[in-house]
Amino acid sequence: MLAERSTSTAQEHGSCAPRDCGQGMTKPLRIYSGRRFFLLTAAPIFCAAVAFCLGAYLFLQWSVRAVDAAAIARQEERVEMVMGRLRTEIARDQESVTAWDDAVSAVRDPAQEGWVDLNLGVWLHDYFSHDAAYILDARDQPVYASVDGRKIAPAHYDQIRDAAQPMLARLRERLHRDDHGGTDDHMLGPGVSDFGFDHGHPALISLKPIISYTGKIFQVPGTEYVHIAVRRLDGDFFPRLAALYRVDNLAYAPRRAVLPGFESLPIRTRAGATIGYVIWRPYRPGTEVFQSIAPAIGGILAALLAALGAGLRLWHGRNLSSRIQEERIHHLVHHDALTDLPNRAEFHHLLDQVLADPTGREGAVLYLDIDHLKAFNASRGHAAGDAVVRETGRRIAEVAAGRALACRLDGDEFGVIATGVDEAGTQALCEEILAAVRVPIAIANDPVFIGISIGVARFPEHGVESSELFRKADVALHQAKSDGRGHAAEFNAKLDTMLIERAEIENDLRIALRDFTGISVHYQPIFRASDRTLVAAEALARWQHPTRGWISPAQFIPIAESSNLIKRLGAHVLRVSCRAAAEWKIGCIAVNVSVIQLRDPAFVATVRAALDDEGLPPERLELEITESTWVEDGGQCAINLRELRELGVRIALDDFGTGFSTFGRLHEAETVDRIKIDQSFVMGSGQAKGDKAIVRAIVDLARTKGIATTAEGVETLESAEFLTRIGCDELQGFLFARPLPYDEATALIRDLGYETPMLAG
Repeated sequence: MLAERSTSTAQEHGSCAPRDCGQGMTKPLRIYSGRRFFLLTAAPIFCAAVAFCLGAYLFLQWSVRAVDAAAIARQEERVEMVMGRLRTEIARDQESVTAWDDAVSAVRDPAQEGWVDLNLGVWLHDYFSHDAAYILDARDQPVYASVDGRKIAPAHYDQIRDAAQPMLARLRERLHRDDHGGTDDHMLGPGVSDFGFDHGHPALISLKPIISYTGKIFQVPGTEYVHIAVRRLDGDFFPRLAALYRVDNLAYAPRRAVLPGFESLPIRTRAGATIGYVIWRPYRPGTEVFQSIAPAIGGILAALLAALGAGLRLWHGRNLSSRIQEERIHHLVHHDALTDLPNRAEFHHLLDQVLADPTGREGAVLYLDIDHLKAFNASRGHAAGDAVVRETGRRIAEVAAGRALACRLDGDEFGVIATGVDEAGTQALCEEILAAVRVPIAIANDPVFIGISIGVARFPEHGVESSELFRKADVALHQAKSDGRGHAAEFNAKLDTMLIERAEIENDLRIALRDFTGISVHYQPIFRASDRTLVAAEALARWQHPTRGWISPAQFIPIAESSNLIKRLGAHVLRVSCRAAAEWKIGCIAVNVSVIQLRDPAFVATVRAALDDEGLPPERLELEITESTWVEDGGQCAINLRELRELGVRIALDDFGTGFSTFGRLHEAETVDRIKIDQSFVMGSGQAKGDKAIVRAIVDLARTKGIATTAEGVETLESAEFLTRIGCDELQGFLFARPLPYDEATALIRDLGYETPMLAG
């Protein structure tokens, strides 16, 4: 056993950290050795110095916040004053052209259309930077419209009709009453202004009647033409105000500012609705002063603490530094920096030593790979990925401790050397590792489920040379991934030939997909848990090879994905499934979608064409995606998922719990309509307490987020009753029905007597 080896091998480079290893390992050196000196002298002095520095820092921070708060309050008052002036200023701009005898005559005369455009549209845009202008006749019908200084069809008034209508009603009511309250030498006629939206842009909208300045033109009160001026807020409007009123970074934002250092005030209509926010970077005099002196103060305090620490450290550290550095370098050369496990070079060195042992004891080499780590890194960042790798390595080492040696070989790869174990012992070791890794990992208080695949090569059965054993373990690992990941596969003589067979199957699949010979779709019914009513069906691709017979989807689907044939296969299954669903009177049809399909920019068009051609409403189609697809926050996958949701197609998260599942990501309820709990949990829910707890947690959290749940692989009545009792929405599995060809599925639906469509869940 590796645990029996000398200090220079297993004990020094074993699966446990140096501080956890047993006899034979040199104890870590202590930088400080004088405990009495530390407790009675060094510690009190250093703690007092730190306390003084902390107190000074807190006092300065309190002072800075107080000064900044007062300054920000004054700036908020200035911004509110600016917003208050906006309504008056735009009305005064209008007054220059609406209180004008010529304007009253021109708007009534169609022959004066050019004059109206020049004076009531273009001039306001060029001189006052108004973004749009509209004129309504006495019946409130648009007769003129201008946007960005260019005349457009009056019908474009419909874009702001909803925002302008309440203001128009108030203005007409005042005009009918001949109410000119609020007018003065600068404001000759009544008007109404408010915030709203113009063509989707937040804007200040002002309405003024076109009236006679001299009073010589008679107008029946309430029948005046109305001029509408629009000043958009999301263009250069606020930047101009910022320069005028000396407010830094004054701008419009549709949501409350969350940027550090920014403040915001809501822009509200007269009815109290918020259409956006004014944001700006306030001047913080306290912070500015503090930042100017902080480097000097920090430098002084740091220098004092550094000098104090250096004096205390120098005495005890000088004689030990050389020895500590030597030990650290030796450790780094032979260990991985992230996990502190032996690295690849040390793994092969130790494997060579094990195989050279004259006793010739049997054992195994395990090649492990974390499933979908690249996708997880892309969605959560490499820091989170490093945390997953670190915790996975710790668990593998913990399982292997005392009977095997764990190493980190590369980014997501680990190796384990086990000696003195037979085939049964190797299998047991693999199962323990799989179980340990399967437990959720907490990343920023978010439980993350991961999977790991294992390839096994045994010695001396599969060889006694390290490179050959490692190659065979790699072949076995490839087989474990091909079989669906998340389990262990042991090398055998057939695996070498399987690579050749895989290439042959890929070629045959390519030929079959030319005219879909042998390709069919089977349908597995899905039942509502509460009353066992048939509510949906899942479409499953099937392939009958001309010479090999039925080939498992677990075999040909990964081949289709790796060869990019999945796009053609998936499009065919989608269209056939939509055609069947359009004929059946059940709630929806569920179709599995590969990440390869979702990365295709044309995928949404493919789905839309299938729905239109087969006459299936989008809400009756549910696309099942994998967790690796779900965690791709950016890129084409996210764009396609968003467009599919807008189209009305529902999205289900398949095999939840086997990949990088995260409970925390379930808050994204707008992305997922349904969770399908993986059958590995469901099959054990009747016996394994851990699986029951996980299933219950998934169902409870999904319910709180408004997400439906479907349990896959229900095969026993006990499991079905447990899932129904905890609130799972739908059940699917051999207990109810196996996947059926189209004719048998049609007969089952007819026998159950469904005559009208029913929405699942």
